[in-house]
Amino acid sequence: MHLADEMAIAEAIKVWGPVAHTEWNRLANFEAYYRGVHHRPYEPETATREFHALVERSVTNLTRLIVNTLTQRLIVDGFRPSSTSMENAPQWEWWQENGLDARQKALYDEAAKCGYAGCMVLPGDPAPVMRPVSPREWWIGFEDFSDDWPFLALKQPQRLNPLDILAVENQVWHVLDDTNRFVVRVIGDTAVEMIEVSEHGLGEVPIVPFRNQWTLTRYPDGEIEPAMAVQDRLNQTVFDLLVAQTYAASPQKYATGMVLPTDDNGQPLVDLRAFAKSLWATSDPEARFGSLPEANLANIVRAIEQALRMYGLMTQTPPHYLLGDMVNLSAEALLAADTTLAKKVQDRQTLFGEAWEQTFRLAGVAAGDERAATDQEAQVWWRDTEPRSIAQQVDALGKMATMLQVPPSALWERVPGATGADLELWRTEAARARLKALRDGPQVQTGGGNSAQRFPGVPGGTPADRELA
Repeated sequence: MHLADEMAIAEAIKVWGPVAHTEWNRLANFEAYYRGVHHRPYEPETATREFHALVERSVTNLTRLIVNTLTQRLIVDGFRPSSTSMENAPQWEWWQENGLDARQKALYDEAAKCGYAGCMVLPGDPAPVMRPVSPREWWIGFEDFSDDWPFLALKQPQRLNPLDILAVENQVWHVLDDTNRFVVRVIGDTAVEMIEVSEHGLGEVPIVPFRNQWTLTRYPDGEIEPAMAVQDRLNQTVFDLLVAQTYAASPQKYATGMVLPTDDNGQPLVDLRAFAKSLWATSDPEARFGSLPEANLANIVRAIEQALRMYGLMTQTPPHYLLGDMVNLSAEALLAADTTLAKKVQDRQTLFGEAWEQTFRLAGVAAGDERAATDQEAQVWWRDTEPRSIAQQVDALGKMATMLQVPPSALWERVPGATGADLELWRTEAARARLKALRDGPQVQTGGGNSAQRFPGVPGGTPADRELA
């Protein structure tokens, strides 16, 4: 969408502003769950102050674990010119200039929480500006949800008077179209006042969408939305456990056949409330004492474990992440339990990898680099973060090198935890070792002196010299 003048901008805010606010309100619910602000468990109308305290303590927030378990395995460690290249493309310098080694996780977190996020690209010096943006701050509008590019982007409006929450007038909006970034102040219902215009000239709304899933008819689901129902169920079960633990975990004492002395107002003179340190005694031969058995908490604990297993099934999270039960599990068993999460990580790497490639192409347009803007071969390189036994993995790689004759340097990328910096260091050291071996190669002595064997075309040359000539 191209906004030609202030009237077009005002119309866009009037039409799409309410849609953006509806989406922002929907996403705010997911952010609240991520921060531990959940729907309260059910409590009776006669609930006391103690019950209210137990409700607050019963919130067992696992949504943060679900998000981090996924995003901590998503680490871009390079941008290769092709699938067979071992070196990073020149565009990788833009990544480093923008500090995306650290910022990338914030983008994945937002995409996992909300279902999608974005990376804004704008011209800059010395490198294009590439910044992750949250959909809770920027509304990303699509004419068709399968489109590669949004048609309009609106930033949450700022109020000149923060205390006037309901006032539409005097709100400051940031608007992105395919040519410019506008900063305007709303005046009434149908007009805006231009504050700032900056041209980006990229031909598209410069926010690349990062989708947690690819859906065709609506905004994609994040990791939190499908888990909210089972999260509420878990909180309710934990609340039931706390209630039973507080009021029924110990045997309940009772006494019958006793007449308590009272004062003039009819109030008992003896406090017979049952405390753990209290002891009851009476001289009345008709009195009887007893106790009721404590509640069986094991049933509630099993219900919590069942809720956790259901949580894992719905979110593709390995059960031992939620239950902490890793007794007598072999490496093969742990790897098998981790399979569903590994598949989810691979799926996100495919989706986010395509988005990063689109981001680098848009950055090429911003930098005026035609080759980078049309590069369809370059690919994102993801760090291998799957939990494996490094001893077993290295043993397998060694067998591939010796038995299958795979060049060892081609296997370095498969070493668990190896980073792009590690690979660069290993390649540099290997090149130095080869060069040293050439320079320190066998010396052939001639009959009349100590000079090294010479080669045609390289006066005074050694084998290493000829190799480098």
